[in-house]
Amino acid sequence: PSSLNVKRRFLLVVAHPDDESLFFNPTLFGLIDRGHQPHLIVFSPGNFEGLGAVRREEMNECCKRLTMDSSNCFILEGNQFVDDPQSLWK
Repeated sequence: PSSLNVKRRFLLVVAHPDDESLFFNPTLFGLIDRGHQPHLIVFSPGNFEGLGAVRREEMNECCKRLTMDSSNCFILEGNQFVDDPQSLWK
C-alpha cells in the first residue's frame, strides 16, 4: 500500500530472543529497505536452559545485520517473563 511509502518508526514486540529472526525477518528487511526505522522489544531474556547470554548475543547480532541502532533493540530483564515452557505469564 502507498501508506508504506511514508517513512515511519515502528515497534516489533516479541516474546523471546530469536523470534524476530524466526518469524519476522522478511517483514523487518522489507520495512527497513523502505526507509522505516525499526525498534525491537523482547519480553524474555531467553534464559531457558541457561542460554540467556547466547540469546542476547544472537539478538544483538541480528540487530546489527538489520542495520538497526543497538539502542533500538531492548530485552526486558528480570523474572517477570521467564523463558520456560512450564511457566505461565500473568
